[in-house]
Amino acid sequence: MAIPDGFEQAYDGLVGLVGRVAAGRIREEVLREEADAWRREDCRGAASLAEAATGALRYELASRGAREGPDSVSEEMRALGRILAALGPPKTAGEHQIAEVALAEEFRRNNPNARGFRMGELGILFEPTNDREGAVHFSVSHPSRYPTWEELLRARHAPGGPPPHLWAWLPKPGTEPGMNPNTLHLHLFPPEGLVG
Repeated sequence: MAIPDGFEQAYDGLVGLVGRVAAGRIREEVLREEADAWRREDCRGAASLAEAATGALRYELASRGAREGPDSVSEEMRALGRILAALGPPKTAGEHQIAEVALAEEFRRNNPNARGFRMGELGILFEPTNDREGAVHFSVSHPSRYPTWEELLRARHAPGGPPPHLWAWLPKPGTEPGMNPNTLHLHLFPPEGLVG
């Protein structure tokens, strides 16, 4: 079995994070932020890398506990549990189902061709833009973190969703008041509009 690209960085980052949490060097109020930074940076936002690193560390801690006794790894196991709890609840089957939702009336008046969807906690929006013929704005948001790469890949399959070639951008902080700061904006342009 091949080791996925980036696994070592994800695993080493998790080991370091667990060590800091077990030693009490990360306050509870910033644990979610630190755990999300590990997933975003060391795991490159990939849930699969985070899950692989978590599984490998659980196995390592369980093996060491079997050899040296459970007390030898109890603080690290508790720290890992706290980190995973801070990252959010485990996925449920409903998080992968995409359902269309009604958009606010004022938004609908200004964007009559826009469509909104919900996938678990994610909000998904598709709307044609006036930038150029065939251009589409596609945004995905989460209430407490940036969407993961895997969530973006699933979200684009909403009915009427964009083709696979998208450009992503993040707005500058403070430039769009009232907008969820955990929103990723993707734009689809016709092939002739892309610059390679």
